[in-house]
Amino acid sequence: MDRTMVNLISLLLGAGGLFAALTEYKVPELRASFWEQNPFALKAEIIKGVMAWLFTVLALVALVLQVIVEIAGGHLSERRYGAVVYLLFTLGGVLVTAAIVWCLGRMGLRIARSRWRPEVIASTRQVFEASRFIVDHDGWREDQAGLRTEPIKGDEHRRANFETAERRLTMIERLLELDQSETHLSGRVRNLARYFDEV
Repeated sequence: MDRTMVNLISLLLGAGGLFAALTEYKVPELRASFWEQNPFALKAEIIKGVMAWLFTVLALVALVLQVIVEIAGGHLSERRYGAVVYLLFTLGGVLVTAAIVWCLGRMGLRIARSRWRPEVIASTRQVFEASRFIVDHDGWREDQAGLRTEPIKGDEHRRANFETAERRLTMIERLLELDQSETHLSGRVRNLARYFDEV
C-alpha cells in the first residue's frame, strides 16, 4: 500500500461521513400542526442528532488516518502503481464505504430508536389515553357523560369520537413504526398499550 491509496481511503471515508451527516431524516408530518410539540419533529431531531454524531466520528477517523500518514508514513512511497490499479482501488473503496455508511445508518437508527421511543411515548401518552377511553367506552369521551341519554345526538358524537380516536391511533402507530395490519380499534389499542403500559 502506498501514500496515494491511504489518501484515497481517507478521502472516501471523509466523504461518506460528510454525506451521511448532511442527510436528514424527513417525514411529511414535520409540517403538521399540533397543540404542543410535534412528536414527529421530536423523533426526527433525535435521529438527526445520533446520525450526525456517528458520521462525524467516521469523518474524524478519516482525518486521523490522514494525520497519522503524514506524521508516521515516511516509509510509504508516493505512487507504486498505474492509474488502472488506483481506479479499481477507488471503485472497491466506494463499495466498502457505501457498506460502512449503510451499516452505521442501521446502527444509528437502532440507537436513536432507544432514545426517541420513550420520549415519543411520553409526549403522546395523553392522546393515547383519551383514544383508549373512547374505544373502551363505546365511543364516549370522559367529559360526555351527560350526552349518553340523547340517542340522536349521542350517535353523532360517538361517530365523531371514533373517527378522532382512529386518526390519533394511526398517528401514534406511524410514530412508533408499528405494523398497522390490525383493523379493529380495540385490537390496535391493545397493541399500543404494550408500549404505553411498560414505561
